[in-house]
Amino acid sequence: MSSGRNTTGAATGKARVRKVTGRKARGRKALLDLTTIIERPFITIDGEDYELVTRNTASLLTSYRAQEASKALGNADIEAAVAAKDWVEAEAIMGRIGAAQEEMVRLALPTLPDDVLECLSMEHKSAIISAFTGRVANQPPTETPSPESPSTGEIGSPDSKSDTTPETQPPG
Repeated sequence: MSSGRNTTGAATGKARVRKVTGRKARGRKALLDLTTIIERPFITIDGEDYELVTRNTASLLTSYRAQEASKALGNADIEAAVAAKDWVEAEAIMGRIGAAQEEMVRLALPTLPDDVLECLSMEHKSAIISAFTGRVANQPPTETPSPESPSTGEIGSPDSKSDTTPETQPPG
């Protein structure tokens, strides 16, 4: 007969655990601070906003698809075709570039309707691809310093103590 008590030592569903959810733990620091809400940047086209998938929020599959599509965006082949005056090949390459741009835009703006995509020029698509890859001037800065801007203390930075700074150069 069961006495209603747990005699096996196994935990029951009524364990006494201090619940921290929904309020700030007094002076304690959370082991993880997770956010499930993703606030994506958006692109406005003809007055309509479309959420942009960035490389930081893209799935692994989307990233791989974008890498494959971006291989066709190189311009070495088109330059060689134009230099050889092979206009048929140049047109074929432009078709492949256009298809790759369309694929990249579809990955970057998955909710963009087909009729709007058809109205976009190659320049529009290039701008969207730049936003997708993070090469847009008004993108929020990343936490990793870029190689073009040295971090504090490196040669060429404002806090650098190298002897190439104007203060330590001899007059002349």
